[in-house]
Amino acid sequence: MADGLIAFLALSEAGSVLENWIAMGLPFKEEWRRFFDEKKLEQKERVGTVHTDEALPNENDKKL
Repeated sequence: MADGLIAFLALSEAGSVLENWIAMGLPFKEEWRRFFDEKKLEQKERVGTVHTDEALPNENDKKL
């Protein structure tokens, strides 16, 4: 069980490093980038956290 936990944490950290690598604009194969972007979008759709480009409500417009 501990080996599974360690593997999960290592893969999670590797994914975080990969996301930061891409976010900084460092060189990365375009095919791999598209693959990871597609997988991330699939996961967000599965969880229900995909956001649209709709404008967010203005905080100052809230009525009490």
